[in-house]
Amino acid sequence: DLCNSAWEALRSVSADASHRIVASGGAGPMQNGVSDVVGFLDRTGRHGLDYCRLTGWSMGNPGRFAQAIPFFQAIDRVFQTHMPERHAAQMAKIRQTNPAFVIPRTAFTTVTVNKNFRTAVHTDSGDLKEGFGVITCPCAGDFTGGELIFPKYRSAVRFSTQDVLLCDVHEHHANGPIVGVGGEFERMSCVLYYRSGMVDCGSPVEELERLKNRKVVLVNGQRKGVTR
Repeated sequence: DLCNSAWEALRSVSADASHRIVASGGAGPMQNGVSDVVGFLDRTGRHGLDYCRLTGWSMGNPGRFAQAIPFFQAIDRVFQTHMPERHAAQMAKIRQTNPAFVIPRTAFTTVTVNKNFRTAVHTDSGDLKEGFGVITCPCAGDFTGGELIFPKYRSAVRFSTQDVLLCDVHEHHANGPIVGVGGEFERMSCVLYYRSGMVDCGSPVEELERLKNRKVVLVNGQRKGVTR
């Protein structure tokens, strides 16, 4: 039931995966699925966003975000049961983080949702190094492939609805080809993690002040936020 409820909530993610240049293998727009972020983001500074905040999807879909939270909490319990030391390391950071920027009663601040996205070889970044990769993958329809491959270990993992994969996302990894009839299946992997920069977030009021006082400058042709 939790999977079904979260599926209906999260399948509305829509950010084109081409913005993840390395992970998408340099694919162009609409060529390689969707990759969106749910929950909270820290002061990345990219595109002038130098303040802690709800992600765009979560802000635009508060009801759907709330609907998915019991699913995230259930996954957290799996993480705590099977990797208690790594879970404890993340919870130590959670306790140092403003609760307004934490997924309630979990060790997570953020979830990356990938829909029909075949990743090229890459490593994850921005997550807490002392933590661990926590992934689940609700699926619907008929397709084959999509295994998560770890070249160093010559291993590929096939996982689906109700599975939770605990893995080191700082090792190189990629997905096998996802083969099916377009529009007749969905493979939606959800990567849950603690963003390491969240520990520096102030209160929502303080972050709003940063937003009001920021200015945007161009650095190497890209917009970057700078707090005055």
